[in-house]
Amino acid sequence: MAAPRIRRPALAIGGLVFVGAGAAIGFGVFDEASVTHRQSVTGVERIELDKGAGDVAIRAGDVEAARVVETKSYRWGDDDPVFEVRDDVLTLPDCGMWCTTTHEIVVPRGVAVSGDIGSGELDVTGAESLDVEVGSGGARVSDVEGDARVDAGSGHVELSGIGGEVTVDAGSGGITGRGLAGPVEAESGSGEITLELSRPAGVTASTGSGDIALTVPRADYRIAGDSGSGSREIGVDTSPGARHTLSLDTGSGDVTVRRR
Repeated sequence: MAAPRIRRPALAIGGLVFVGAGAAIGFGVFDEASVTHRQSVTGVERIELDKGAGDVAIRAGDVEAARVVETKSYRWGDDDPVFEVRDDVLTLPDCGMWCTTTHEIVVPRGVAVSGDIGSGELDVTGAESLDVEVGSGGARVSDVEGDARVDAGSGHVELSGIGGEVTVDAGSGGITGRGLAGPVEAESGSGEITLELSRPAGVTASTGSGDIALTVPRADYRIAGDSGSGSREIGVDTSPGARHTLSLDTGSGDVTVRRR
């Protein structure tokens, strides 16, 4: 009596998949390609970020139309531009697996920037307002007319010349701010916080491990907060009834407040 024949369809299919992948690699389907697109766009009032990976540099200037330079690196798919324009919004979306984009954008003044980047460096100059999240990578923000909010998972956050309220949360990384006009909230899981105010305002700052150094204009301030381990040097005029409160907390690190 003949032995029963054993069928192995799953193995056969697996073999086909393996051969197909090998053929694809042999013919260069997965070789990386790169293409750069340049385009002018009129009527942009807001930039929305929704990128998985890639650096973004945005600068406001004396221009009538936005100028977009996009470099797309990919291993499959088409070479079409990734950025989209709908009504007055310029969107930088994710371009999928094995694909990254970098963007250099010049926009007219008065453009707001919002959204998130999974990983990459963000550099914004001259926005009307800013509300962004960066999963992994640093952020440099300067000359923002209104409010600025930055949430960075890991990476240094640097701000300068912010006209409105500032809110910064850095999971692991330092925070540096200069020329800050409005109230400030800054929190770092591990990293130093260095802030300089251009006019009297309230500050709430905390770091799990790292120093806090604060420079403020001449005024009376109410001091709050404590340090688990570290010294506290307060070099400004203080008053329990002062209009502005400096609430400064460190888990392990020194606190220094100086007058500008």
